[in-house]
Amino acid sequence: MRAAVLGALLSCLALPAAGCGYSAGQAAGGGKSIAVPLFTNTTFRRDLERDLTRAVHQELRTRSGYALRSEPADLVLTGKVVEIAEGVLSEYEGAEIRESSVRIVAEITVTDSRTGEKIVDRLRVAERRSFAPVKGESVRSAESAAIRGLAERIVSTLEAGW
Repeated sequence: MRAAVLGALLSCLALPAAGCGYSAGQAAGGGKSIAVPLFTNTTFRRDLERDLTRAVHQELRTRSGYALRSEPADLVLTGKVVEIAEGVLSEYEGAEIRESSVRIVAEITVTDSRTGEKIVDRLRVAERRSFAPVKGESVRSAESAAIRGLAERIVSTLEAGW
């Protein structure tokens, strides 16, 4: 009876971790495991760190050879959102914005958790996406696209071998 209750409890605890994209096994092809804790955010825009961490997890799950794990893992990727900027690209007469852009910059560090060696130290990665308010596009949609693009760049950096 006690073993059955313990097994059920462990199953319940494992489900949320599996839903977050963490797995206990190695990636296909013998790839390394990687932990990606929540990014930090030094900007005034709320939730960028959460959205970027989620996007990096998604990219790692869908297109990398790394097994996404909670710590301990072979590698730990930490990140920080350091800049978000909006800029007007073109306007109509009368200062109505025709096209604008969002640029997001993050710094990433990759550490080998077995040796403590920093494989990548504060590499700056940036992504810019434009949007056109006259077409119904918003700064939020451009921000979401920039976050997805930034996550793709971060994972591509990992796959390129630094």
